[in-house]
Amino acid sequence: MKYRIRYYRTRRGDSPVEDFIERLDSRSRAKVLARLDALEDYGLYLQRGIVEKVKGQGFYELRASKGKTANIRIFFCIYGDEIILLDAIHKRSRKLKREDLGAAIRRFRKIRVEHG
Repeated sequence: MKYRIRYYRTRRGDSPVEDFIERLDSRSRAKVLARLDALEDYGLYLQRGIVEKVKGQGFYELRASKGKTANIRIFFCIYGDEIILLDAIHKRSRKLKREDLGAAIRRFRKIRVEHG
């Protein structure tokens, strides 16, 4: 099944994930875009470790490395054939912290209401 990638948009029409990707250096941006292409083609069937369910949440994370000190995480949910990109962060610690997930959790709740 081929999925369609959709970027979450705020009420003002901004896309936090697109903005995040645009701010990356060219090498990191290329890696993230390649991972998004693979996600679009394979969805949750990507290799374990690249896509993981976020513990205790109803959404997932796409992992893209950015050197040895930081990792890029893109949080997303799936509805039908649509992958909705909720938020993106530079993860600098071993475990995800609650504050890392705040925006993704709020956006996921809004989308759940929209999709019933």
